[in-house]
Amino acid sequence: MGPLLLSVAAVLQRYRIGRTDYIVVAAAAFVLLIASIGLYLNMTASSGPGGGQIVGTIYFKDRVAQRKYVAQAMWEPLRTGVPVYNNDSIRTGELSAATIVLKDSTRIELDENSMIVVSVGDKTELNFAYGSIQARRDAAAGESGDLTIRSQDRTVTVGASDVQLSKTDEAGGGLDVSVTRGEASVTSASGETQSIGENQRATVNQGRIEIKPVLFRLAAPDDSARIFTEGPRANVDFRWGAVDGAVTLEVSPRRNFSQIAARATLAGTASSAALAEGVYYWRISARNPQSGAVEYSEIRRLAVAQNGGLRLFAPAQTPVLSM
Repeated sequence: MGPLLLSVAAVLQRYRIGRTDYIVVAAAAFVLLIASIGLYLNMTASSGPGGGQIVGTIYFKDRVAQRKYVAQAMWEPLRTGVPVYNNDSIRTGELSAATIVLKDSTRIELDENSMIVVSVGDKTELNFAYGSIQARRDAAAGESGDLTIRSQDRTVTVGASDVQLSKTDEAGGGLDVSVTRGEASVTSASGETQSIGENQRATVNQGRIEIKPVLFRLAAPDDSARIFTEGPRANVDFRWGAVDGAVTLEVSPRRNFSQIAARATLAGTASSAALAEGVYYWRISARNPQSGAVEYSEIRRLAVAQNGGLRLFAPAQTPVLSM
């Protein structure tokens, strides 16, 4: 055992780390650190904080909403109140939502699993990649020019109007456009252009445009309404216009109504549902009295938020004894 220890000691003595070795290791570590910092800055470089044009603000965000700058490879979380820069990509995740207000007062609302790219130059444009969005423009926004929404090779032009668009992320997926106020125009891949009037819905698929009236009108709550509750649930009242026959009300946390939070079938123009905190979508359906087919209203969104109110903690209340 003794000779073995002596051999190991001799090897360690021969390869003893000196001051020069420490300097070399420290220099290599410093170079690696500088390179890592440079790579991170390059990956997160953006046209936003680096001097890009501010074109709007994140007005509302629920759960997962992210932004990617035009020269950035990484997505970052969004917060309410932060600016939106030109050519930003904005997307939402499952059961999430976000609202953008542009400088011309145009209000863009993204439902869950949706993505857009905002581009403002001589004209205001949105590149609508997938999901469902609403564009709301008042008279002031209309005076600044039309809003152009592009979805692959289809184009929707919006003035002072409120429109809803939905599209799958599949190549060639159909585009649905509904106008709830004002009017818009849609151009298909083949170059056909048609106007969509108030309370009309257009389906654009395979170069064809089909326009139908929306038969059933929703009254309340307003689209994108926020309802506050003191308790764990809010009792939400729903109202709609008169319909011949039975009406089915559906409320869902998913815009495609794959999950149902509340459903009721009744003859009348109102119903209610107790909803927990979260974002919901609602619609009604009934049979078309002429064709006999089941048709649906527009889809509206609402958010339920718990408002606990103000509570006093200190100083503690001390009873006063009367003499």
